[in-house]
Amino acid sequence: MGRGNRSMMDIRFSLEQKRRINDFLCSRTKISDRKIATRFHDSDAHVYDLAFIRPFLRPNRYALDLGTGSGLLAYEMAKVVEKVIAVDKYESFFSPQYRSDNLEFIECDVHDFKSKHRFDIVLLFGVITYLDYEQSIRVYQLAHNLLNDDGVLLVKHGCGLKEDVLVDGYSEHLNSHYVALYKQVEVEKQLLAEYFNVEVVDIYPQHLNRWENTKYFGFILSKN
Repeated sequence: MGRGNRSMMDIRFSLEQKRRINDFLCSRTKISDRKIATRFHDSDAHVYDLAFIRPFLRPNRYALDLGTGSGLLAYEMAKVVEKVIAVDKYESFFSPQYRSDNLEFIECDVHDFKSKHRFDIVLLFGVITYLDYEQSIRVYQLAHNLLNDDGVLLVKHGCGLKEDVLVDGYSEHLNSHYVALYKQVEVEKQLLAEYFNVEVVDIYPQHLNRWENTKYFGFILSKN
């Protein structure tokens, strides 16, 4: 998968790379099967995602799902918590079946989201790989500001195991040009530690980690 360097923290996605990311995500909204559209394959990954989230859900809590995609996780949280705000740049991703009276969808780029409310739980699932380091830092700062003092930020994405892995090329599996940055997990931990207390969770079994040089991790983050 892709090519790696020891550190890409100074690298910024070019306008062309950002355009390709946007075009790719827009193309995924046209896929009727929302699991395939947002997760790229029919797998049981959502089972492990829900198991990761579930211990933090309480009836009186307010939750925010940044980059909600299909809305599945937001919908499942809404079964337990008092209120969920689900945010995504692409409303057409959001599945009509994941609707609830206490779930509000907002069409908005995660960078631009603003709220007068603070949240007990904030999710960032499958978002960070489409952001360079500078963009990621801005989103983590945003999430920090949106959290209650005793709140938790739950993050999941693929990371490089020994180095950053930049993917920028045609994917036969996805039948599309694909751009993503799998940030080195140790560098990601150091970056997050500037804003949060950090716990890293090996979230998926091996069959859900397709490449030898990358792996999915969950991050449990609370305010310092």
